[in-house]
Amino acid sequence: MPSRDDHLRQAQHNLEFSESLDPASYPDWLATGLFYTALHYIDAFLATKGIHPGKHDVRDRYVERVQELKPLYDHYRALKDSSRTARYYTPASFSLAHLQSLRNIHLERIRVGLRPYILIP
Repeated sequence: MPSRDDHLRQAQHNLEFSESLDPASYPDWLATGLFYTALHYIDAFLATKGIHPGKHDVRDRYVERVQELKPLYDHYRALKDSSRTARYYTPASFSLAHLQSLRNIHLERIRVGLRPYILIP
């Protein structure tokens, strides 16, 4: 099973990938990269508790029910929903403002919310 540090490395990798993209050309991949960054932050936290969800629906239930994660649920869902839209309802036409809110509001709230529990830069 991946460790907390494995998930944190993958989150950083996904964040760097999404930040390397031109939002006008690759809004779908940017949204997807940001969601998977958040997913690995969540999984890093869960790994510290010996939990390794492996499936989206299982992870979703943890985010809904674990006390430390509950306040982050709406932010996680916003990222997940945008990623799903990008992957399944093409062409994804997200505005720059929407993409910025995914990064600067939703992902950032997850980062700030998990910092007391895991080492997020």
